[in-house]
Amino acid sequence: MTVENKVDLKEERKKIRAQIDSETVRSVMLVNGGGSVALIALLPSIVGTPLVFGVLLALSAWLLGLTLVVIHNILRRKCSEAYSVSGDKPPKAEARLCIRPNEPWVCWWSWKLLYTSIAAFFIGGVIMVGFGFIHVDELSKGQNSIVQGEYAASQP
Repeated sequence: MTVENKVDLKEERKKIRAQIDSETVRSVMLVNGGGSVALIALLPSIVGTPLVFGVLLALSAWLLGLTLVVIHNILRRKCSEAYSVSGDKPPKAEARLCIRPNEPWVCWWSWKLLYTSIAAFFIGGVIMVGFGFIHVDELSKGQNSIVQGEYAASQP
């Protein structure tokens, strides 16, 4: 394998990794944004039920996750610039608060925000399911009375 082929292969691998990273960001934006839109659509039908607080908490977590992934995307661009300016070998960042990243701080923060955004989606989901399980009896009673009321009204 010639030197030119090695360089081409390295560049191709870098492009593939960048494409995978872009797809990851889109996916995280989709789950946080899609979940937020779904909860906003659900909100009018649950006003007055015990689920409204859980929905608002989950919505807050997912909107935070969406904001973090957008910031990640901005920092990812700056990280890419740091790599290109330094010839793909940027200096390691200085240690702060006992953290010594193996890359520039902007890259380190970029990845932490992405992971936190994923965690925010998980936490929002846990909040929704948790509130659903906690209040399942109350919600079932309300549903049963509605169904029984409609059934009783149709009886002669």
